[in-house]
Amino acid sequence: MLSILLPSYENSCLALVRQLAEQASLIPSLEYEIIVVEDGGTNDATKAADQCISSIPNCHYLPQNRNRGRAAVRNFLASVARGEWLLFLDSDVTLPVSDFLSRYVSILRSHQNETLAMDGGVTVIGNPRQMRHNLRFRYEHKAQERLCAKARAKHPYQCIRTTNLLVSRSIMRQEGFDERFTGYGYEDVLFGKRLQMANIPVIHAEIPVGLDKWDSNVRYVEKTEEALRTLYQFRTELDGFSPLLDICKRIERHHLTPFVKLWHRIIGPMEKAKLTSRHPSLLVYKLYKVGYYLSLV
Repeated sequence: MLSILLPSYENSCLALVRQLAEQASLIPSLEYEIIVVEDGGTNDATKAADQCISSIPNCHYLPQNRNRGRAAVRNFLASVARGEWLLFLDSDVTLPVSDFLSRYVSILRSHQNETLAMDGGVTVIGNPRQMRHNLRFRYEHKAQERLCAKARAKHPYQCIRTTNLLVSRSIMRQEGFDERFTGYGYEDVLFGKRLQMANIPVIHAEIPVGLDKWDSNVRYVEKTEEALRTLYQFRTELDGFSPLLDICKRIERHHLTPFVKLWHRIIGPMEKAKLTSRHPSLLVYKLYKVGYYLSLV
């Protein structure tokens, strides 16, 4: 049985659930369920729209009174799921192809009774010229160039994203997500490290979900800063699994941290203004992240 699990927070995913249910219903002999957990959101309009999910066959909508956090809500979804295979999807993605689920099922049926994880990847939807003013679009579009399945497979444990991740139930029983990660970012990175330590195979497939909803530049910088604070908090656990952490450690080894911190204190506000303007720069974004992280040291 396949359990499709969507954590959601103040984001209506009724259209996505309908697509998933339609695709699943067309796959011969597939037992499936779709579970959406609204993780403590307070938007009444969103919750009212998604209440309809429970009226779709094999679909369940579970609103929660409190926010569990990105890691804990996924563990909760796994605990209520009945399937032996768990497909985690972000609730704000789109399905760019009509055979999205059948591709997964085809691979699963060739790996029955195995313990493994599979990352399907993402594809960025949007016109680069029209979206050149959006920092997150530019970042994701640039990252996509180097994150095809073949490239991800070279570093399988470092390239896991919960945006589109399939795991066997036994993995969640054995590992699960670290519920200390309550803020934004890096819970999937540590999950990948745990899989490596447990010698659990990871497959990278070309079964992408589409990203077509973009934070404002101000909001994306806020989320980036939150993720960097998470990285600093768990820097010991994430050692060796974060390129940014590797860069900052090299700076520290060369005793340059005070200079970078001074630079960030003086230039950081101007970098942030650039990133939140209509002309963000990926180079400035990289420099800002290094400076912000080291300012936490």
